Amino acid sequence: MVKIDNVPDARPHYGLTQADLVIETLVEGYLTRLLAIYHSQDATTIGGVRSARLADRSLTAMVRGALVYSGTSDHAWSLIRQDSASGRYVELSADHSAGYYRVPFRPAPYNLFTTAAAQRDVLKTRRLDNVGEIPRWTFLAAADHPAQVAGMSGATAAAEIAIPYREDTSAVTYRYDEMTRTYARWQNSTGKPMREVDAASNTAIAAAKIRG
Repeated sequence: MVKIDNVPDARPHYGLTQADLVIETLVEGYLTRLLAIYHSQDATTIGGVRSARLADRSLTAMVRGALVYSGTSDHAWSLIRQDSASGRYVELSADHSAGYYRVPFRPAPYNLFTTAAAQRDVLKTRRLDNVGEIPRWTFLAAADHPAQVAGMSGATAAAEIAIPYREDTSAVTYRYDEMTRTYARWQNSTGKPMREVDAASNTAIAAAKIRG
């Protein structure tokens, strides 16, 4: 589970299209951070890696994950350290763990990158790569199900979903594409929506499912 920065200076992102799940969390200043979870696929380039937040303690434990990040507050670190020591999850901060590198095409602190293979190597070296059964997160199997199923009796089909974070840098819109049955992601930069593209593969980011 890799913490990825989401301010304009940290975009475009690298490696998001290969994540099984991406969780967006609100942080200070109505900005957001991304938590990319890699399970069925491994990205060869992931970035830029940034600091952890208190919410990551619960999210990482939910999937028995390894938290890949770069630093945090003193308060959060004291709790993350306790979590890791008690076996709730593994923490792999760049402050004291290997597998990270700096790229030359971005200024710090937006230039810290990693790879899934490098982090798995760290886990293997520390003999922490066998986590056993991973809890299942259930989703509707059919891509063309009616909007009213699964407890959504009053729901209507949504062709567009808007999340009003900060209008200048963070507002997010998902637009449904009937051809691919995915949601294209757009995010504001300098107040204008920009189509999100994974720079590692030059692939437009399209979510198969969105949960709020």
